[in-house]
Amino acid sequence: MDLATQKERIATEIIASLSLAEQEDTVRRYVRRVINMILIVCNRADIPIQLESVAERMAEDMLRVDGFIQVEKAVTGITRGDTTIRYHDGSGTALANAEAYLRDYKHLLYAYRKMKLPEDRP
Repeated sequence: MDLATQKERIATEIIASLSLAEQEDTVRRYVRRVINMILIVCNRADIPIQLESVAERMAEDMLRVDGFIQVEKAVTGITRGDTTIRYHDGSGTALANAEAYLRDYKHLLYAYRKMKLPEDRP
């Protein structure tokens, strides 16, 4: 199966499951980025079918980190007198979150990694 078909299938799955029809172009761009990351990390020219679900989850995480998928904000503090509730907004942590989720997926990607061997020269 070629990469273009896999990218389209992954993007279509994300768009349908998360109801992101109005952000189709954004989803496709994120899927392209994830596929490129996988190809680079794994030293591959193809994406095994088993990695498609990993690519889908990685793209969803990237969309979440960048705010395209809304998640509930965590409560960081509650004051009872005069009622104050503080929420964690995640600002300033996008880079840290991106690095963390990549770190979370490396163990899955390394199982499909190919060795980079020196090229034979005539």
